[in-house]
Amino acid sequence: MFTNPRVLMNLLVFSSPAFVLVVWGSYTIVNLCLILVGIFVLLRRGYFSIDKAASKAGMFLGATLVLYSVLGIGLFAYHHEELKMYGQYVIFLLMPLAYWAVVGIGANQNLLWLGAATGGILSGLDAGYQILVLGADRAGGYMDNIQYGNIGVVLATASMLGIFHWIKSGQRGYPMLIVLILGAIGGACTSLFSGSKGGWLSLLTAIVVLDQLVRPYWSSGKRRGALIAIFALAAFMVALPQSPVHKRLNHAWQDYLMWSSSGSTAGGSVGPRLELWRFGLSVADERPLLGFGYKGLMTRKSEAVAAEGFDQGIDVQPGLHNHFLHTYITYGVIGLVNVGILLLLPWSMFIKKWHEKKPQSEALAMMGMLLVLVHIEFGMSNSLFELNAVRQIYLFWLIVLMGLLHHSPGGVVGESLEK
Repeated sequence: MFTNPRVLMNLLVFSSPAFVLVVWGSYTIVNLCLILVGIFVLLRRGYFSIDKAASKAGMFLGATLVLYSVLGIGLFAYHHEELKMYGQYVIFLLMPLAYWAVVGIGANQNLLWLGAATGGILSGLDAGYQILVLGADRAGGYMDNIQYGNIGVVLATASMLGIFHWIKSGQRGYPMLIVLILGAIGGACTSLFSGSKGGWLSLLTAIVVLDQLVRPYWSSGKRRGALIAIFALAAFMVALPQSPVHKRLNHAWQDYLMWSSSGSTAGGSVGPRLELWRFGLSVADERPLLGFGYKGLMTRKSEAVAAEGFDQGIDVQPGLHNHFLHTYITYGVIGLVNVGILLLLPWSMFIKKWHEKKPQSEALAMMGMLLVLVHIEFGMSNSLFELNAVRQIYLFWLIVLMGLLHHSPGGVVGESLEK
């Protein structure tokens, strides 16, 4: 394995999505391994095939992540944030090294899709067990319900892009197609069983995009049948007595009615979010350039509860439950631009690769664009990069997709590196 680095890379690319929701810390371990392999590739670069375009892309991606980190650290320093908060930028500064591992050694992209499908199947079974056997209200595994469901969406999306790659590349391995379909179903079930409403729009978006992608390759009858099967499955999931979907939707509506009539946030998750957003919008013009800082935000929120008629339930909330509003109020326009750097600059790189229309890269490029899109949607109702799981998983997919898109086959990969 270690004299043939391609085997190791295949293992890492498969393992992270396959075990992300069922093995605690697996995504962190894989990212650390990719970073170490990346250092090895840079030290022994002469043994690998890395062309100028790949090097340029790596420098741009690395500069993006470093710029995001430097601006973020600068904002933290300006607001005298607690030292422990600075740690969230460590992974952004290290993961550019992992790009060189992927672009230098490469990996079989089918294993990336199969890893995601395996992860979707395992997490779907795990979520079903929590709900149907253990009687849990919401599936969550070893992490927060929201992050659990959102990662399920990422796995389902990747499985669907794997289906597109299978169709586009003319493969005839039907067992692989079956696994990919089951992975997409499992990832979707993970999201539904988690009760995380914010991820359901992202799931629908991925389904619509896949439908458009396969249009040239599947007849209208096939596509119509697939969509009917998908929505029939969704209806079945909603109808299950133990399913949290119906209960979550009903609670959301009741929560909204309570908040709109009395301003109370005691009902559930919708009321607090709406009250937090109302607070955020009410103070949006007070410090637009650099924001309040995190400690300043907490103080200003307490003042609003005490003197401005906001419900006291929001005083205990650590953020505003909208990553973009929270970033703007906390770190101003500069902070919001910084989030744009992290999301939109990589997105532009994926768009460029998509327009090249190379058969082996289209699924990877579209997955990259959807990765950014679903994270934007996740951020509309929750925190993003303050959370370790979000950082680790976003960066894994970003780095691996970009590395595979720029890898040039034909180097000395697979030869002994012990010379």
